[in-house]
Amino acid sequence: MTLSLTPTSLHILLVDPFVHKRPALAAILRASYQVTVALTGEEALSTLQHGRPSLVIIDAAEKNMEFLSLIQEYDHQIPLLLVGHHADNEYEGQGFQQSALKMWLEHTIVSRQLQTQMAPLGIGAQRTQRFGDFLTCSPQLTPIFHILERIANTDVSVLITGESGTGKELIVRGIHEQSQQKKHPFVAINCAAIPENLLETELFGYEKGAFTGATSTKIGKLEHAGGGTVFLDEIGDMPIFTQTKILRVLQERTFERVGGHQPIYFRARLLAATNKNLPEEIKQRNFREDLFYRLKTVHVELPPLRERREDIALLIEHFLHMFNKRYDKDILGVSPAVLNVLQKHDWPGNVRELLNCMHHAVLLSDQPRIELKDLPSEFQPGVKATVLLDQLGKMSLDAIVEQAKQTLERQIITMVLEKFHYNKLRSAYYLGIDRKTLYRKIKELDISEEKKDF
Repeated sequence: MTLSLTPTSLHILLVDPFVHKRPALAAILRASYQVTVALTGEEALSTLQHGRPSLVIIDAAEKNMEFLSLIQEYDHQIPLLLVGHHADNEYEGQGFQQSALKMWLEHTIVSRQLQTQMAPLGIGAQRTQRFGDFLTCSPQLTPIFHILERIANTDVSVLITGESGTGKELIVRGIHEQSQQKKHPFVAINCAAIPENLLETELFGYEKGAFTGATSTKIGKLEHAGGGTVFLDEIGDMPIFTQTKILRVLQERTFERVGGHQPIYFRARLLAATNKNLPEEIKQRNFREDLFYRLKTVHVELPPLRERREDIALLIEHFLHMFNKRYDKDILGVSPAVLNVLQKHDWPGNVRELLNCMHHAVLLSDQPRIELKDLPSEFQPGVKATVLLDQLGKMSLDAIVEQAKQTLERQIITMVLEKFHYNKLRSAYYLGIDRKTLYRKIKELDISEEKKDF
């Protein structure tokens, strides 16, 4: 595990309406820091609701100045830097390295490092943790990473559980890369993807003549792994008969090929993962209890993404960098509206779903940043209202129209409230209604009031 408080862990909110015309500043910042780009002060205020940046760089344009005091009022501890109408070439090549802005950023990094060293007395900077290719800034993962760090360089079996898409294989590969087995093969077998009648021969191999069609001896995965690592993915789907054989392998460290009688020594380390509730599977007699306890010498449960939402912005940045490099693009970030939508999504597919979402957005984007139109259809505004069409035949037309009207009205009012940081007076003015009417609609439509008036 690596734990770092580095420039890359600093989250910068850049407020610059001219970023499309002068992308060099955003690009040079992105090379070293996490950057969210807001085109206006309004967007900046919206972004602040969903995460506290390490610092804010704001263009000193006249229309942004009215929001400066609001940003300071929202959180007066966030460092602010005003930049003038800089020429783009000031930040190209060595320009940024020699600029006052670079010196100011370095000073801020040192200050935040000192804050972290004094964590018992105050709030430190957000820390990025990495185990293999698994990236997080969630404190929830810290004790898990400490366990993994202690057992990685041993031969103990490890059971990784968690919902599909949480990153179980990344953890397994991280264990292998930090272990004494890393110079030997890493052999992965998906127990759910191989038919039951073939899984045994895939694992253990077979001797010539063991069955019709066995014209030569085949080495199985366990034997091929040698002194490396065997990863049994989706072990909860393994047939009971095969579970019995795996239990014997773990107990006696030997096995035979199908149709053979010569014991073969098992030298590899065995790691396993599943998205199933194994204690429940044991009750249903679908999984052997003795194998469960043999596997879970060390047991790690990965939390779903919805329970560690602080990772969403970090992963967005990580995936954006990855796909920018793959497709030779230079997308600077996501809009505050996109960040808002992604932060509120429940992510039933977890990190894998977020990965696919960003992949889709990068491919479709033709702008310097990801906008709502670039996201998959299920993230588009108003899509949920179309679900009402499924009620045709169950509800009257008038009832469906009224429900759709309320749904759309609720979405519009919520969006405007968020836009103005839940300031009722400004929201009502923007909607073209008085504040009394707005309060009435908030109550009637059961709209959450997450923030109080300024």
